[in-house]
Amino acid sequence: MSACANAKEHARALAIFETARRHGLADTTLYSNALTVLTRDGRPKEALALFRRMRRSGLRRDVVAYNAAIHACSLQSRSRTAARLRRLMSLERVAANDITYSALLQSTWSLPLGTLILEEAMSRPGGAFRRALTVETRFAHTSRRAENADDETAAAAAQASRGASTSSSSSSPGWSSSSSSSSQSFPSSSAPSPLRTASLGGADVLLDLHSLSPGAAVALCTWLLSALTKTKLAGEMMPRSIVIVSGYGKHGRPWQMVSGAVRTAVLEMLRLCGVPLLKSNSHESSNPGKVQLDMRQLEGWIDRAILSGLVYGAFETTDLLVLDIAPLADKIMRRAT
Repeated sequence: MSACANAKEHARALAIFETARRHGLADTTLYSNALTVLTRDGRPKEALALFRRMRRSGLRRDVVAYNAAIHACSLQSRSRTAARLRRLMSLERVAANDITYSALLQSTWSLPLGTLILEEAMSRPGGAFRRALTVETRFAHTSRRAENADDETAAAAAQASRGASTSSSSSSPGWSSSSSSSSQSFPSSSAPSPLRTASLGGADVLLDLHSLSPGAAVALCTWLLSALTKTKLAGEMMPRSIVIVSGYGKHGRPWQMVSGAVRTAVLEMLRLCGVPLLKSNSHESSNPGKVQLDMRQLEGWIDRAILSGLVYGAFETTDLLVLDIAPLADKIMRRAT
């Protein structure tokens, strides 16, 4: 059945599942695969119905089943249902992974709830969200390898505090469909969110979003623009450079309905917000999945964003997001989903 699903032979995969179910042979793995197929096939109502039937059948729903159900909610813009499923995952002790957070943010990124989900995702040691942000300075380079080492140390400390074993296991980056039993349902206090600890002054900032969902990518872009606004208003040094990698659809994720969805959403968000971008140089034009902010015009853009109301009129320095993106949500996602 998995081979049929990977080959996009959805009808055949579902026929195999139905045969197994009628004979009482459908287990958690087959149910989860069927849920994933229905969601990829654009049939969210049937996917959610099967998700409920799975529980009535007495089977434990794993992270793959939950991810498919949350993705089905995002296809129907059912953000509240998606949030309830996240809470239910915690109650059933099913560990969330990168796919969970990306699917959740696809439907909640423009809502206050999305801020909490984004911070939880970024607090997860070793996750794709945490690896998406790289901040390098001239004097103290912070590489991805160093960040991962810090993550592993924090994870080990959290396990030790719970009296658990310290055996390590690596999670697949990006949109892997495998479940991870070693990750936690909620972030540990020993793993602070980089969204609150990152210092952008004088740094070269890289935001690599290509392995995330369009909603998750736009949420991180909103955080970045918010952090830049607060940096400027605090009179602190601005970054030296900012590069955003969105990919361009060559290696699209199986769940994405539109090729290059992440790039489309990110570029539309930057365009609607009027963020100044550098025009592609000759050596950069070969990489259409990368954009660079024009740092010479960025401070002027922040001033205009404040005057136009794009930046909230009043906010606390502890607020992660200070841009009012919600009115633009439909336009941003219209071509990306």
